[in-house]
Amino acid sequence: MSEVDGRTVVLVGDQAGMLGRWDSHDRRQMGEPVSAHVHYTRSGVTSAAAGHFGGRPAAVTSGRMEARLWDVRTLQQVGPPLRGHVGDDITAAALYDQEGTALAVTVSQDRTARIWDLTADQPAEGHARPALAAAYHSYQGRDLAVTGSDGGSGRLGDLASSEECASPLEGHTGQVLAVAVADAGGSLVVATGGSDTTVRLWEPLRGRAATGPLLGHTNAVRCAVFGELDERSVLLTGSDDGTVRLWDARVGTELRPPLSGRFLATRFARAVGVPHRRHSPTRRLGCLLR
Repeated sequence: MSEVDGRTVVLVGDQAGMLGRWDSHDRRQMGEPVSAHVHYTRSGVTSAAAGHFGGRPAAVTSGRMEARLWDVRTLQQVGPPLRGHVGDDITAAALYDQEGTALAVTVSQDRTARIWDLTADQPAEGHARPALAAAYHSYQGRDLAVTGSDGGSGRLGDLASSEECASPLEGHTGQVLAVAVADAGGSLVVATGGSDTTVRLWEPLRGRAATGPLLGHTNAVRCAVFGELDERSVLLTGSDDGTVRLWDARVGTELRPPLSGRFLATRFARAVGVPHRRHSPTRRLGCLLR
């Protein structure tokens, strides 16, 4: 519970990881709840404690391996998440703010307690969840890296300055499992592939998506690579649906029918001089390796 402008506000966190505010006098919800501790594998708000930070009503909440500080009046997050506990849920958190000292204390199932100085400079948040894919490209004298995360976003960073050089690439509804980056037609183009079965093309330095989502795969997209075909910039993607698809890297249209798993196995067998038979996948792989 917290006091905001003379009214008692109740903070409520649920097992879905959402955090909401309620006016205790009117018994009504104040605004929309926010996503506080939502994770791909397991969500939930394990604790919430009210206090003050910078003279304003604040609260610290905890969840899976992280705590977050909130401005109760606006229900906006203050600063990056507090991460440091290893492998387990944070079970409780407390907030202390007196005489210019602002601290948060968290305890976890990893059998540690941690004290956080809330007034110290914190690093930029970057990905809020584990990074799953990365690619490198040198563009106009800049060494750039693109990464994809468990949280469904891609990010472009400058390796020399260690800073992001574009807005997050957001649009996937699941994990970003594959990324690629290249100079296509004089513009820097990034491709992302996700567990939501879509492929997306971006022009991050121009702050926009190059095309709409590329549809065709029916399972998670695991790999992506740019190349050239007949003097045209193309993108190859591979998926758990057993196909490889070829796209125009500028407009996103599919250029050929998809290559299926059996077709690829046959072509590879011919390339290495092994007769293709209707063996099981394990048997075929053994033949190719021999």
